Amino acid sequence: MLLLHGWACDGSDWSWLAADLARDHRVIIPDHGGARVSSVRTEFSNLFTIFAEAYRRVVTTDTNVALPRDVDGIDAEFLSRALGSRYPGTFIEAVEVTDAHQGSGSTFRLALTYADDPHNVPESVYLKANFVAHGYTSDAAFLGEACYFAEFADRTSRLLNQPAGLFSGADNNGQAIVLIEDLTRRPVTFNDCESPLTVGQVADGVGQLAALHASFWADSLPTHAWLSDQGALAPPMMYLVQPAHFDGYINRERAALLSEPLKDRQRIATALAAMFLNDECMPKTLCHGDPHLGNTFLDADGRVGFLDFQTVGRGSYIWDVTYFMTGALAPVDRRAAERDLLDGYREALLGRGVENVPSREDMFLAHRQHMMHGYLNILTPVEMQPDQFAVSMGQRFAEAMEDLDTLGSFDRLSPRIAPQNGTDSPITEETMTDINADEATTSATQRLTKLADQRTSPDGMFAFYDSLPPVTVSEMLGSWKGAGVDTGNPFDGVLEKMGWRGKRFDGPDDVHPLVMVGSDGELFHLSKSGRSSDSRRMLFPSLPVAH
Repeated sequence: MLLLHGWACDGSDWSWLAADLARDHRVIIPDHGGARVSSVRTEFSNLFTIFAEAYRRVVTTDTNVALPRDVDGIDAEFLSRALGSRYPGTFIEAVEVTDAHQGSGSTFRLALTYADDPHNVPESVYLKANFVAHGYTSDAAFLGEACYFAEFADRTSRLLNQPAGLFSGADNNGQAIVLIEDLTRRPVTFNDCESPLTVGQVADGVGQLAALHASFWADSLPTHAWLSDQGALAPPMMYLVQPAHFDGYINRERAALLSEPLKDRQRIATALAAMFLNDECMPKTLCHGDPHLGNTFLDADGRVGFLDFQTVGRGSYIWDVTYFMTGALAPVDRRAAERDLLDGYREALLGRGVENVPSREDMFLAHRQHMMHGYLNILTPVEMQPDQFAVSMGQRFAEAMEDLDTLGSFDRLSPRIAPQNGTDSPITEETMTDINADEATTSATQRLTKLADQRTSPDGMFAFYDSLPPVTVSEMLGSWKGAGVDTGNPFDGVLEKMGWRGKRFDGPDDVHPLVMVGSDGELFHLSKSGRSSDSRRMLFPSLPVAH
């Protein structure tokens, strides 16, 4: 029994009836958008689309289908329930695992014998799940892929060449499983990291990514609780450039191809942190998240296809484009074609009516800087990718970093957002207030100066911060100069290097946390942020930066 709440309600409005109905029925109460009283922020145009969306969620993420935690649980009973949730009347008589791959997750090819198959479901399918126990697996990643096939695949299948989804489910124990078509039956060729694609094939893939990105550009991207920002990957990626991990991998044979500047841990860490900060200023869209060669295939006619949507998320367009393009091309082809490929991607966005498309110059700068993403292949743990993958991919990105002076591209951030005008008063160095301008703050300023004169720990800075008395919103209004304190954190100095000058508070909900200086000496707002319930703290939801 499916109970749908009214336009100005949420699912809890059915609580008075749900318990009684649940004695004799399976009761489903989705929480949908309506008049936005609900916590789920989804647009529906009419009652039919509400029902269709709710029903599709039920049959494609059926939590009543008990999900196995190991390969022994992949049996006829489970598969009958899973496939039957989308294809009623389907029953499996026998199942055989004909191929298995264990890496950062588990992939199995299954040969199915049907007792009843009224929908002509394929006799061979692939199952993906998290049956591996090591420190680099993530239940969240498998949940992301299951939700992708439930929420997006029907739409994106018209934009990307991708496998058809047959079942996707998640349970309350953290397990998520998807069943997809066996692509070998098309047939297809799975790409290998050691065998680059042609420029034409990469152009095809870039065109598909443009179609995907254009369809979900900026405000066109729905809000889902499970859909994370690519910026959420900053902490695990920054871990790769910490001494405990970096020093062990940079001395391995796989890193022998790197030049000395590309072995400078501090410079690499600073550039990677700056890349994530820059991404926050770019238009957001739905990203595949991990379109390297090993996650692609070629149809019989040579058309590129994309696999593995475990890291799908909301992110900057360049995340997908640069990672796919650079990793898929031999360096000689990349040097000759990358500008044309970027121009083709940009023209495809414009052709699909996308507004606020970055300029050619900004897009190429973002491309140069996003080589940092691919550089991390050299540091990827062996539990996730073998040395063969790390060397093949790492070499392409390392050469691109040298060709494009990636590290040098972070020396000065180009102002991409013009200063605010109209009713806003201009921000200049003269109109910004020094932190010690108020006599009442003299004692705190002296303590801060003492901390800044010698390296302190993050705990020391937090202790200092927590010792300060609260301030009112009215006291915070205005523009304030800022400075960094050395705590040994890899983010130390990143903002200053990018031209950060301070912050501006125009009102309780109108905050400019990043006031920057451009190459012309003018100050401008890089982004805006809201505030938390504590008026002294500002929200940076997807970056591990404490201010």
